[in-house]
Formats: sequence, C-alpha cells, structure tokens
Amino acid sequence: MLDEKTRVAIALKRFSLISPIINGQVTNIGEYCREATKAPVDMPHYGFKNYAPRTIAAWYSDYLKSGIDALKPAARSDKGISRVLTPEMSESILKKLKEYPKAPASVIYDMLIEEKAFLRKDASIATVRRFVSENKNVIDEDNEKTQMLRFSKEQVNQLWQTDLMYGAYVGIKKKQVTYLLAYLDDASRLITHAQFYLTQDIISLRNSFKEAVLRRGLPKILYTDYNELYTKPKIQLKVINNQHKQ
Repeated sequence: MLDEKTRVAIALKRFSLISPIINGQVTNIGEYCREATKAPVDMPHYGFKNYAPRTIAAWYSDYLKSGIDALKPAARSDKGISRVLTPEMSESILKKLKEYPKAPASVIYDMLIEEKAFLRKDASIATVRRFVSENKNVIDEDNEKTQMLRFSKEQVNQLWQTDLMYGAYVGIKKKQVTYLLAYLDDASRLITHAQFYLTQDIISLRNSFKEAVLRRGLPKILYTDYNELYTKPKIQLKVINNQHKQ
C-alpha cells in the first residue's frame, strides 16, 4: 500500500514526463510518447519500468481532466482489508488485537497459531504484521471509546470522579504551594465541589468530600486514580455529622 508521500512523488514523476506536451514543446504527441518510452523510466517506488506510449498519452489526458491529483496512483478501496486472509482469519486477529492492544504482531501471530485459529501455511507472519499495522489505529480508537464509555453514567450521583492538581503559591515571606481538589459528576459533568488546600492528605480529602456531599448529595461511586470507593450512606453521613460537631 502506497503512502501519500510516495503517491505524490509518483505523480510528480509522471508530470515531468508529460510536461513537454503541456508546455507546447511537442508538435506530435504520438511521436513524443514513443520516444519517451523507448527506455525504462525510473519511477519512484517501482524503480526502472517499461511503459507503453499509450500510458503517457493517458497520463496527459487525465491531467487535462483533473489536474495533477489525477496522476497519483489510486488508493486501494480495500484499505485495512487483507486480500490474503479470509474474513474468519481477519476476525480472529482483530479479536486478539482488541484483547492485547499492546502486543506486537509476532505475539498475536503465535497465539493464534497455538489456538489453531489458522495454520502457518495459511498466513505468514508478514501478512499478519501488515494487517495489524493497517488496523492498529482503528483498534486504538475503539479501545479509547470503550474506556470512555466505561465511566458514562445516565443518572446524577451514580459516579463522581475526583482529582488533584497543583495550584498557585501563596504567602509573603514564605511561599507555600496550594492544591486544588475537585469532584466531577460523570452524568451531568457538573463540578460538585472544588477547593484549594495547603496539604494533599486525607484531612483535605475528607473535608472536600464533605463539602461536595453537603452541596450535591451522596454519590454511589467515587472514582479516584487509585481505586473505586463504593460509598455507604449511613457511614459517610455519620462521618459528616461528626465533623459538623467539631
């Protein structure tokens, strides 16, 4: 499969061959095409290759109709689809690639051979590697969408996400860094609470969570960078009430 840079290089080479005709330097197009094809042409990607006079004439005709883009080799309409692998073999590779998105093609190939998804004589490692390369971006996009949808909730307070970031330095004589703790409701995308603190410890976390709950109610799940905390309403509210007494 040709990349865009190669396709452009081929188009420019073809243009150089028909440019004498375009510039009006040729009195007899048929004779020029025969002369231009007497010797092999050094074409990018393909190397030295023999062309028929009618091929040069066809390039000239294509250029007149659609410009230099018409001189680029046509892109494959079956991009991402192997012409060697059967649909069943392709599906097996895609399924395994979704399970192990970081695995190299050679590992995917060995696993499928071991599972008898197909035989070595049916597909070479080069074929599988090429197929994986052509479909890698699609798989990555699908995995990213799946990861995003994993945290998509329909109802408010089903899931909150919390995170911390460094804030501005405060103080006159002695500068001290601040930390911003914020909570985001997954369904509504509402920031249930955000506050700056001078420390990034459990006391700050407990205080910020208390303020968020007092304002927006209790979430069923609180997701952090470390794990999911399934909240228990009675216990959490008891902690909040105790803090109010303090």
